[in-house]
This record gives sequence, structure tokens and C-alpha cells, in this order.
Amino acid sequence: MTTIDVAAFYTEEFLSRPTEEIALQNSIRQSISTANSIFVNSGVSAQYRLVYMGPLTGVQPSAGTIVTENGVQYEKREEAALRWFNLQSQEANELRNAAGADMAVLFLPFPASPVRPFACGVANRIKRDGTNALDGLPFNTRAFSVQRFNCGLGDFTFAHELGHNFGMFHSTAEIQESGEDPPLFPWAAGAAYPAPSMPGGRAATVMSYDLCPRGAAGVEAVCGRTPYFSGPSVIVNGYPTGDAMHDNARVAREQTPVFANFRATAPGAVPQVRITSPTRHASVPNVVTLTGAAIDAENGNLSTRIRWYTESGAYLGTGASITATLQPGTGRRIVARATDNNGQEGQWSVPVTVQWPPPQANFTWSCSSSTLRCTFNAGSSTGQPVLGVFWTFPAGTSSSVGPSPTVTFPRAGVYPVTLRVRDPLGRESTITKSVTVGNVNITPQTGAWYNPARSGNGIDLFRTADGQYTVAWYTYTSSGAPVWYSSGLATLSNGVWSAPLYFSTWNGSSASSSVAGWLSMSFQSATSATFSYTVNGISGSEPFTYLAGGAGRSGSWYEPSLSGWGLQLQEQSGFYGATVTFYEGSQPRWVLGSTAPGSAVSMNLSWMSGPGLCPGCTYVGPPSSRNAGTLSLQIPTGGTSGLATMNITTPSGARWSRPWVNMVKLTQ
Repeated sequence: MTTIDVAAFYTEEFLSRPTEEIALQNSIRQSISTANSIFVNSGVSAQYRLVYMGPLTGVQPSAGTIVTENGVQYEKREEAALRWFNLQSQEANELRNAAGADMAVLFLPFPASPVRPFACGVANRIKRDGTNALDGLPFNTRAFSVQRFNCGLGDFTFAHELGHNFGMFHSTAEIQESGEDPPLFPWAAGAAYPAPSMPGGRAATVMSYDLCPRGAAGVEAVCGRTPYFSGPSVIVNGYPTGDAMHDNARVAREQTPVFANFRATAPGAVPQVRITSPTRHASVPNVVTLTGAAIDAENGNLSTRIRWYTESGAYLGTGASITATLQPGTGRRIVARATDNNGQEGQWSVPVTVQWPPPQANFTWSCSSSTLRCTFNAGSSTGQPVLGVFWTFPAGTSSSVGPSPTVTFPRAGVYPVTLRVRDPLGRESTITKSVTVGNVNITPQTGAWYNPARSGNGIDLFRTADGQYTVAWYTYTSSGAPVWYSSGLATLSNGVWSAPLYFSTWNGSSASSSVAGWLSMSFQSATSATFSYTVNGISGSEPFTYLAGGAGRSGSWYEPSLSGWGLQLQEQSGFYGATVTFYEGSQPRWVLGSTAPGSAVSMNLSWMSGPGLCPGCTYVGPPSSRNAGTLSLQIPTGGTSGLATMNITTPSGARWSRPWVNMVKLTQ
């Protein structure tokens, strides 16, 4: 018994019609069974075996064209789909080879009523030289047909179209019209034969068109066909179905062994791969989670082996679920592949539209020191084209417009420049950078700095003995609780200071720090600067102004025997302020107080609560305060060490107490 392996593909249209897809699969199985019965009935020792059945999820054949003949509408799609199938999309070719399919069929959906298919099927036909009559290429690469679902099932469309692949014709006249001289099989004609029980007393064989009415492609059987090939040895109710020149049974007997060797028999089933997320034609962000499943008849669950690719073949990752970054745009496709232990690979793809991420403003610039002119460029901004570009330059400057303006500044200095970009969806992004123009030599005033428009949080700016600067930043959590950060040490370069930002926690006996972001200050003068930050993924900038301090005992102080907490002191004529940076449980907190300067002083400490003052939050007003305890200091004028004692109680009841401990000054 000769076995011919068949792959049955269908278009992705069936995936949106689950009931129809199930009906199609059942119809394919029934058509295989019926075609095998025709072999038996016709004395052909061969059988078809369905080795793969599933959709082509990648590139699709084009839609059909509606034509009208004799008042009836038809969809012409079959021949164009066959030409497309002959080009062998990568997916179809790979799946056919993985399944070891000798022949392949592509199913199209039946058109919506009242439109009828132009034909129930079309097929390639092998010539005497072993090539395809349609394109002249080797037929082992072209054993294809295209068929309509639910079209002419009673007329044996499946067996009929695969018969054309073998070289069978409808009639002797059609053989002559083919132009082959001599033809591969001069006897490869269908026939009608006597059948007294049939209407008109005649019946048609599988390949015959003798009894078909014109323009009758549809669901119903109309050709009076019976499940037999033509042939003098095929006897039905005492009548032969053909003669020496009408013997398609002979064609089948001679061709089936040839076709059975078009592909080597596969060692097992092809893995069934499915993408469960995203769904087909979904609109997804450019960073998306891809999830799939792969099941193999021999090796079981292969989901962890799924390899993910873009439509261009770019590798994205491996696993049942991965997170991938995709190129924005329409017409994108995600491909999942899984290979079993036999080396057989299944695949599935989904078309998607990948959304553009929100725009991100960014710009570069170059300046001439001699002319105080700078050219800016927004080309490093990202987002969906075309981005609208909007610049804000300081007062007193003169500039051109557009994405690359040239700006003249009135004098040397460090200036804030803001770029705002807007994408076609109306989404915006803004960034402010400090631009140094000319040669800038600024020595900033150390002490307390703040933003007058957001009073309630601020920084202490300190300088070390070797000329580096560091910052203690007092701000708030999103719930309004005070929280502090500290910066690393960095030098000032051409009016700009930048350093990493650290977040400290307490384990009950010692502190540990981790990088939380960065800080920078771009000084326009000794007492004004642009304060910029990135903390926990949130970025922003504010105009800061010097407030107080920087003289006398001003500086950052610590306890050598218990480092991790500290006192930040600011002193000037008539003012002596302290900020205690400590811990409430494991979390960093701060309280503050002030008094008149002196070598031995005491002050009340206040706990500040500042909703709307956290980084990136919308300002709603100054913080509220409540009593948190007391602080006493004994530090001589000009001293670099002294004593401190404090008792702090937070609103939660947590306590921080230090009984007259030694404190040492770290900074100026």
C-alpha cells in the first residue's frame, strides 16, 4: 500500500470563525476518507494520510475580486491564491517540510451569500518532464491545490483537485488543448458511463465535467459524479467507467508511488504552537509580554522551548512567556517556533500593531565662547513622528525657531533651556537642561537652598576641605512623611555640579545605602541655580535660591561611634539651625529646629508633613508641622567637634534618642 502524506492548510480568516474552523477540520478529515475510498473503488493500492492540518498565520493570499456573470455574483480568488501558494511562503514551506507532506492543499473560506465561489478548486498539474504546467518548476515543489471550504463536497472536490496534480484531465479534448505533444498520459481523461439508476441514465467519474452545468460552483453536488476514477477495469453495476483512452485509475496507479516520495516520511507529528497573548490584530505597546503554548504528540509540553521572533526574523527570546521590545508601526508580526526532539518545528504568528511609546524630549547643543551663540538640536528626542517641537529660552536671548534653533545669549553664564515635544496623539514630554555659555567661574554659596515657589523642602549644600561639594536633600514621600537623601562628593565644573543620590536605611544598629538616582545643580550665580534630580525613576528640575547659613559652625556633623545618622547645621548672624537626619524604624526621616547662635544651645524640633511636596508631585502649599522633641548642642565657636543630645518622638510613636554623644564636623 502506497501512502501519500498530505498537509492541509487554511487561511487565517477561519481563526475568527471558530465554529467554521471546526467544521472545516471535520470536512478535511472526511474528504481524506472519501478520497481513500475512491482509491479502493478504483483498484488503486494507495492512501492519503493527513500529516498536518492548521492555519497559515503569516503572510496571506490576497482577497478575491467580485465579478458578475448572468446576474450571479462570483468571487474570483482561487487562481490568484494558487499562484501565491506556488511562491511557497516561508511558513508553508517550513511546515510542509517539517510534516514530510508530499502534497499540500490550501483551503479558502466560502464567500458570504449571495456571492458564490468562481470555482470550487484549482490545482497544479504535472507535465511529462516532471515540471509544473503553470510555472515550469519541479513538481515535487509544486504538488499544490487550492480549494473552497464546503464547495462541491458531493462532487469530490478534494480527490478531483489532487487528481489534477497527478496529471488527470476532465476530458480528451482538454488533453489535446493542453498543447503537450505527446501528453504525459494520453488516457488521462475523465468520463461519463451508463448508470440506469441516475437521472439521464448516465453518471460521471471523479474527474469528469461531462454532466456539470455551467457556472454552478457551490455547496450542492451538481456534476452527477460517483466515487470512481475512469477506467476500463473499474466496473460499476456491470458498466466500465472508462476505456483505454479514459483511464484515470491507471494514472493514479502509476503516479501515487512517484508522489509518495516527494518528501521523506516524518518521524512524528509537528508540534502544535499557539500564541495566546497578544491576540491577532491587537494593538500593543512597544514593550509587551508574549505568551504561548507548544504541545507535541511525542514529547508533550514544549512551551518552555518556544523561540520568539519578529516578522523579519529578529530573535526576541525563548520561553513560554517573555517580555520583548518591538519596533513601533503597523504590519508587525510576532512569530513563535518550537522544535521537538525529532527536529520537527511548528510555528504560529500573530499580526499586531505596535504602538509608539510616549515621546521623550531630549536635546543637544554646541556653543561658541567668543560669540555667546549656541545651536540646539532636538534630534535625540524620541516618539511617534512627526514630533512638534517647542523651545523655551531665558529672557534676554534672541533665537531662531524650528527643531535646530540658534540662540544668542546676553552674557556668559549657566542658563536653563526647556524643550517640549508633542506627538501626533497629543502626548507631550518636557526636559530642562542647564546650558553653560562662555567661560563660567562661579563659587556657590554653601548653606540652605530652596525653591521659593515650593517652600517646605530644600537642600543643604556643603563643601569639603578638598573643594568638593555634597548635598543633603530634605523632601517627602508621596504620603507626606519627611524623607532625606544624601549625595556623593563631586567637584564643580564650569558652573555645573552632578553626583549620585543615595537612599539610606537602618537595621537597628547600622545604616546601609543604595543608589536611588542622581542630582545636579547648574549655577547661574553664587546664589541661584537649577536643581535637577532623578530619584526612583522620577525626574524633575526646579529653580533653587540660597536661603541661609554657610558660616560659623555650618556643616554636616556625625557621631563616630554610630555613623549613619547626623546633624546638618546652618549658622549665620542671628540664626542657628539644625536638621537631624535619623531613622523611624528602618526608614530615613528628618526633623528641624532653630535658635540663636551660642556655644551651648537648646531648641525645639519640628516634624514636617508635606503632601504635594514629594518629587514630581503637584505643589499644594507649605507643609504642616508638629512638635517632635528637643535638641541640645555644646559646640564652641569655630569648633570642629562637640556634644549633642536629643529626644525625638515621631507621630507613629517611634523614638530616636542620643544622650550627650560626641559629634565631629565633616564639611564646611
